[in-house]
Amino acid sequence: MSNKSTRIKAGLISNIRTKLAANLDIDEIAISGRDWPDGEEITGEIGEADDEEDVSVDFVVPTKGQSVPLAWAQNFKLSIDHIEYIVALQMSIVEKVLVKNNEKRSYELVAYFTDLQLESIHKMMALKSELNQAVK
Repeated sequence: MSNKSTRIKAGLISNIRTKLAANLDIDEIAISGRDWPDGEEITGEIGEADDEEDVSVDFVVPTKGQSVPLAWAQNFKLSIDHIEYIVALQMSIVEKVLVKNNEKRSYELVAYFTDLQLESIHKMMALKSELNQAVK
């Protein structure tokens, strides 16, 4: 039994390396939880990164007892979280410009922070600072 599990692990690891090396989009496979067939044809080229930014990637490493597809799903969510924070920062910059010109619109814009999927503490900080600004 141990030999079989070792073989499965080795196959899974080599399969993951092959998928990563081919630079394929594997988010769909990861979220669906399907297995990656060993006989699947790999297409694509390994490209060199043009900038250092392309080399640096945040990702979640599978922990003991966690499946690889689940870790990939968490990585997919991580990129969505980053997008939410980028939108929040852009809204914050625009809001600071609007404070001088149109205070009412500025306060409305801050209310949209509640629609973003941010950590609750970050939402509270934004709303509290805007409330303090409105009281002044």
